[in-house]
Amino acid sequence: MVKNNITYFNANDKLTQVLKEFCEKGLKQAPVIYEGRVAGVIEALDLLNYMYKSNNPVISAKEIMKKDFCITYNDTPLDEINSLDFDG
Repeated sequence: MVKNNITYFNANDKLTQVLKEFCEKGLKQAPVIYEGRVAGVIEALDLLNYMYKSNNPVISAKEIMKKDFCITYNDTPLDEINSLDFDG
C-alpha cells in the first residue's frame, strides 16, 4: 500500500506481496501497520534471510517484521539520534 508516498504493509499481508513490492519499488525497508498503528518494520535483509532459510512464502508480514525500531523526523537533531541506545 502507498499513502503520502510511503509504502507500507499491513501485518497480515502475505510475504509474496511484500517481496513483490520490495522488488518492484527497490525498497530497503518499510513499516508494518497493525490496527492503524506502526507495529514494526520489514527490511530487505529480513526478506532475504527468511527466503534463504525457509521455503514458505505464504506467511504474513507480522511473522518476520522487527518490533523494535526507531522513528525519527527530518527535523530531529543529529545529537538526539546519536544519543539513542540501539543496542538495547
